[in-house]
Amino acid sequence: MKQISHFFYFVFFFVFFSCGQDTDTNGSKTAVISSPTELIFKKAAENTNLPVRLLLATSFLESKMQAQRAYSLKGNKRSFLPNGETAFGLTRKTLGLEEFSDAGDLVIQVKAYTKWLKNSLIHSSLPEKPEKFEDTIYWIWEIAKLHRSSSGSRNNERIIFTKELVKILNEGFYWYDSYANNFVEFPKETNPIDLQNKNLAFGSMLNLDYRRAQVESAVYLPLASPVSLAQKQKPVGIEILHCPFELSSCLALQSQTMEGSYNTGLYAHYIIPQSPAIIDRSLQVHTHDSALPKLTVEGEQGVSNKLRILLVGYSGSYSESKRRHAQGDWLTPWQTKRLGELVHDLCVVLTKKVSAEDQDLAMRNCKEIGQGVTVYKPERTVPFQWGVISDYNKEFFMASLSEDLAYKDTLQVRMKTEKDFYQGGEDLEFKLSFHPNAESLEVEKLVRCPTGKVLWDRIQTKNLRNTRTAMVYRREWGGGPNFTGAHFFRFKIYDTKGDLMAWQNQKINIRDFEKTRKGPYPSLCSMEE
Repeated sequence: MKQISHFFYFVFFFVFFSCGQDTDTNGSKTAVISSPTELIFKKAAENTNLPVRLLLATSFLESKMQAQRAYSLKGNKRSFLPNGETAFGLTRKTLGLEEFSDAGDLVIQVKAYTKWLKNSLIHSSLPEKPEKFEDTIYWIWEIAKLHRSSSGSRNNERIIFTKELVKILNEGFYWYDSYANNFVEFPKETNPIDLQNKNLAFGSMLNLDYRRAQVESAVYLPLASPVSLAQKQKPVGIEILHCPFELSSCLALQSQTMEGSYNTGLYAHYIIPQSPAIIDRSLQVHTHDSALPKLTVEGEQGVSNKLRILLVGYSGSYSESKRRHAQGDWLTPWQTKRLGELVHDLCVVLTKKVSAEDQDLAMRNCKEIGQGVTVYKPERTVPFQWGVISDYNKEFFMASLSEDLAYKDTLQVRMKTEKDFYQGGEDLEFKLSFHPNAESLEVEKLVRCPTGKVLWDRIQTKNLRNTRTAMVYRREWGGGPNFTGAHFFRFKIYDTKGDLMAWQNQKINIRDFEKTRKGPYPSLCSMEE
């Protein structure tokens, strides 16, 4: 009831703020206030004299504005993530919400966060309204100092957070307001913030501190306070896991100073970004002889004896070991190709003492899933656990770990008519470009079954021969796996031997979809019941 009362409280003011525009960071025009959640942020920003665009962008970076507390179940124990407790990536304790029964309410969290942020910045000398891009950078840096830790000159986590937030401001985004049951636009900066600007007073502070890694395909990124166990290890094999947040947040989970992070089991030796937008290499964050904490099936503390690789990217929100909101395009071809390079280099290290005549066999075994490589993949009868690779596809991983040259090819997918939104039932025309050796095409779509589980369903196959392009046609009337109008597709092309050549994601947003439509369900959903 409290959430409903908060909602109507802000709706009362909605009429008064639903016209006109505001000038905010760097002279940008914020969109006309068009949703109750925007109004929640606007009122909180006005009450605390904080820039509303930075509040919205920070929440989008940390959680995609998901306020529900994230946790998985290990046996009969709840496993919480400290950066998954609120929409702002901070713990409920930090925001003073431990005693609130409605702490999962976004209205409550926005009020608590703006109060906490205002008090935390009370001794700073920030301009009240960041009107120039230099002012915006100073504001972002101060927020980064509060959200990410540092030690001495080690500011890598804060620098990455800053770059991520600037990227969001420059590009803008659409998000789904559950109060309004509609997508809302966060407009991009009218004048993009240029972190390479030579006139930026502290531009050198935003240079990452790289070191030489133990393998060629990565760089070493010193963290503020990496986890440290007394025991050392001689690694045996490789583990591949997933962290369902953005890069700086997953890096923060590697810190032994982050409250509660020891209980997540998401520590890794290497981290692979989702794309080259912020960092274009795999990152080493712990040395090979570091024995890292992990969680057993029962939720007890354990220690891994393998080299651990963490694939990062926001894949959705999770609670009670269920995927409540799914972001089906988080895993990327660029990421899996970096994975293949990294696993190869690690296997060279792991097999360096093998005799020359046994080297080829040892390398093949080292890179084989189920032997040298352990993948935290979803299990049909096991609830979701932290580290499980959502949207896992064995073909993608086998292709990236193999020596097959076919997987070096690329696939481009574009909409024939590019739009931010399509109408329900509108003709969707996907234009594909690929290598002429491609023999066949498969198209998959992310669906949610009646049980709530999210699966990829094959919806179309197509023969290809002596062509570089193909068209795929679809119509969608439903709301997609999140019932918001967001739909996720995967396209895969194969050569004459049936080997995967390339794959690609495509996300589209549908307006005016049939909100009561949840079927028909594919046959594979019956296997989950």
